[in-house]
Formats: sequence, C-alpha cells, structure tokens
Amino acid sequence: MNLRITETAVSCLKQEWGFTDGDYIRVYVRYASGGSEAYALGILREKPENNDQIIQMSSGGFFIYMKQSDLWFLEERNLTIDAKGEDLLFLIE
Repeated sequence: MNLRITETAVSCLKQEWGFTDGDYIRVYVRYASGGSEAYALGILREKPENNDQIIQMSSGGFFIYMKQSDLWFLEERNLTIDAKGEDLLFLIE
C-alpha cells in the first residue's frame, strides 16, 4: 500500500484547512452512513502515540500517517489525497 498526496492537496490543507509545516495529519476510517458506502476516510491533526503502529510519509512539510488498525479499509490498495477547491478527495486505486 502506498500513501501519496498531491501538491494541490498540500496547498488546500495549508490555505483552506489551516495546516502548517510540521503538522501530523492522521488519515482514519470513520462511519459515514448505513448505505452502500458505510465508511469513509477523514483527517485529524493528531500526532501518533509512541506505541502506535503506523505507515507514514512526509510531503509538503506534513507528516501524513494511517494507523495499522485502519488499513483494512484500503485492502492493500493505494491512496492518493487530492483536492478540488476546498474539498479533499481520497482516491483509492
């Protein structure tokens, strides 16, 4: 599994969401609804705990990570974080 973020998403996170260089961004799975897509991805400004098992990458001055316990959602697929306007897009391939 690869985790990637586009320059468009980096700009969006800085300009629209108020993230700054050095911030930790956790990508996590959240319950969205009872429909066909019951779960979705979300983000938090949260530094990992020392005992967290994570996958991490850095880009645009951020440290972006997912906990091992959330990786089931991707089923070994790749995740690209992109943006359109002020909206983040989670593209799973």
